[in-house]
Amino acid sequence: MKNCKSVATPLVPNEHIRDATVEEEEAFKRINVNFRSAVGSINYLSTATHPNFSHAVSSLPQDLERPGMLHWKAFLHVLKYLCGTQEVRLFYSRKGPPGLIAFSNTDWGNCHVTWQSTSGFLAQLHGCLVL
Repeated sequence: MKNCKSVATPLVPNEHIRDATVEEEEAFKRINVNFRSAVGSINYLSTATHPNFSHAVSSLPQDLERPGMLHWKAFLHVLKYLCGTQEVRLFYSRKGPPGLIAFSNTDWGNCHVTWQSTSGFLAQLHGCLVL
């Protein structure tokens, strides 16, 4: 991934991560990757340093027991996003809106298989994303 081509978004636009087929699971097993450990690593990174891609990371572990190639490609997409955002920094400005502001949203059934909802939130401190 040293010389990877970066991408502009942490998730592939308009692509829903679905359960892997048996063929996709078998193909994934052949590449011999510990998916649980890989997702855990970028989950730590998202909470400790890079909150702007935490939603993408939270969508990956929906199927840690039976990952397929679609899950692996989504994981690699997140890594490509990170390659392009290595120089992104948090900047706190005195000119930003004072205090802490929080926002939340829900997608109301975005999973086209289970129709489960996903919610998320973010918080800004002086105009800078902190959570």
